[in-house]
Amino acid sequence: MKVLIWNVEKFTISRLTNTTIRKEGQFTSRKVTVEPARVESYFQEVFTGGGDADYTPEVIAILELLTPKDPLGTLLGEGTAGAQGMFRLLKLIKQWTHNPAWRLVPPLKLNPKKPVGLDAKWAQNEAIGILYDSSRVAFRGPNVWNNNQSLGPAVAGQPYGAAGSVWRKVAITGGTTNAGIVQYYDQAGTAIRFDDYHHRRPFLVDMQETYGTQRLIRLVFMHTSPGFHEGGTREMAKMTQLQPGTAGPPIVLCGGDFNVNDYDVASSVYSYRPLYDLRFRKRLTKEIDYSTHYRPVSEAEPGGWTKYQKHQLIDNILIRHQTKTAAKNQKYTSAAIDVVTPFPHPPYDTVMDIKLADYPTYQGQNPGPVGRFRQWPNFWHIRTTSDHTPIYVDIQ
Repeated sequence: MKVLIWNVEKFTISRLTNTTIRKEGQFTSRKVTVEPARVESYFQEVFTGGGDADYTPEVIAILELLTPKDPLGTLLGEGTAGAQGMFRLLKLIKQWTHNPAWRLVPPLKLNPKKPVGLDAKWAQNEAIGILYDSSRVAFRGPNVWNNNQSLGPAVAGQPYGAAGSVWRKVAITGGTTNAGIVQYYDQAGTAIRFDDYHHRRPFLVDMQETYGTQRLIRLVFMHTSPGFHEGGTREMAKMTQLQPGTAGPPIVLCGGDFNVNDYDVASSVYSYRPLYDLRFRKRLTKEIDYSTHYRPVSEAEPGGWTKYQKHQLIDNILIRHQTKTAAKNQKYTSAAIDVVTPFPHPPYDTVMDIKLADYPTYQGQNPGPVGRFRQWPNFWHIRTTSDHTPIYVDIQ
């Protein structure tokens, strides 16, 4: 199964439509109109594996999908800007891949609603949008819908929503009555808060390959709240659905924007240790994947990944196989995808009008090439799309 995870900063339909914004950088502050065709070219490059079918993902998770201030577990309203953005991506990926079988998993609110009258800071309201190629992968829940709530199969009843609900249209979700999970309990039955009540929970779904041996794989996508990222990551290991001794899929993937920087070794070891103890192993390393976080346009320079990316590997993928040795012996293709330059593997190409190799006069703060690098047709439209690189793994 080929899985791509991408924190698309504050994702809504506005990422794919004309928007007037103020250009970043020291050379101009004039207002310009974002060209959605350029942003879409970035999405197309990422979603199609650089035009290589061998690297086209089968499951795509969009993190930081903005939601209204709804209660935890609320189904994202079809009229919201976030849902409209996912519908637009669904339409585009069908076009880019010439494959009408792509579908959406109904997205659920990941953190509770802020109480009325509370002045304290609240975690950003988010869901996670999942697209999947239904000709290769089937969505298996593990929950089902009951009275518009995601609940376990033991209390399954009526499918959610009315017959005309957009989330039950075959072209959008395949008419599924399955649901993902956003509320979790430890083995003692205590609700897990992921470091505090108002912070975001993971989104757990089960996907089954419809080819080969038809493996069932559990996918757990997480976007921790900055400042609470260590505790939020550690508490994932308390989830009953991740315990090695419980019934469930033999392969489990935990991935996303953990906000845990691998360059801070002590923080990284502390944050991931409970998952390590459950035999999960990280797939991305700073020695190979370098960084997953882009610098602001006003700081970015051509000349190499240290010039336009932050020294932060804060997105990652961890995988566990049912047996103790399989996770160590298994071979994977995995990468933080950098489409400014075609590295590392898999074979993505730059979407910039001017490639890094074509800045031969670049020397330090030379304003000519730096200015061109920061312009909209080059690095700026990449950074405007998101401050994160996508991350990818082929579970072989």
